[in-house]
Amino acid sequence: MLAEVDAATDDGPGSALRAFATANRVVTPYSSLLVLVPRPDPFCCASTAQSASAGFPIGLGFPSLLEGEGRRAAQWEREMSNPLVTPPRELVEKGAAAVSAQDNRWLRCDIKSISLVGNVLLRQLSAEAGAAETILFRDGKLTEASASNVFIVRRGVIQSPPKSSLILAGITYDVVAELAAANSLPLEFKEITEMEVRTADEIWVTSSSREVFAIVSLDGAKIGDGRPGPVFRRMHQLYQVFKQKVMRAGKREAVSV
Repeated sequence: MLAEVDAATDDGPGSALRAFATANRVVTPYSSLLVLVPRPDPFCCASTAQSASAGFPIGLGFPSLLEGEGRRAAQWEREMSNPLVTPPRELVEKGAAAVSAQDNRWLRCDIKSISLVGNVLLRQLSAEAGAAETILFRDGKLTEASASNVFIVRRGVIQSPPKSSLILAGITYDVVAELAAANSLPLEFKEITEMEVRTADEIWVTSSSREVFAIVSLDGAKIGDGRPGPVFRRMHQLYQVFKQKVMRAGKREAVSV
């Protein structure tokens, strides 16, 4: 739920953020309005009843807007950064639900800008439904999810939309592609229809926080047998090994695991 906060008031959910902005001389042309969004659980069961005071600003408080290198680094560390939270093991083994929506964002979704209110609103749909993600379709074709990329599996073949201006291809999207190639897992980048998604054997979402994560129902309908599938389990295992051997070791020369 978006909370619009009048900067003229001294109390309410935006007061702490306004104090932070004032104390650190944040420069913004939008001084009369602070837009906040709640911090939902990154995977599911986010509550729309969370107060906006637990949120973060869109377009405000970035370290480049704060004066002084020392203050900038300190404030970023204290106010704007959090440890990367990945799905707990029990949720990975069980999978989660997703809902779908029409992709009504602009046509340059490949640009990672600070203006991601469209993604926030689409993610809110799944938060309100107690689901992990909102899977997006544009003109009957799969694009991505509100905060992750989407892969499906049909007849043992991993499929995902190709890179284009309509998706923001993430690092994990590329890692999955490399791991599939290195381990002889069939992978196709192609246009995928909404019906192909709804009748897929498996659906995954991928991102830095979700890693590789199985979706086992979409809009209340089971995907496959309603459990994370065998291709997902193989890719998830490969990703965990890759994370330990390559990512945390700071190496990027080889992906074969």
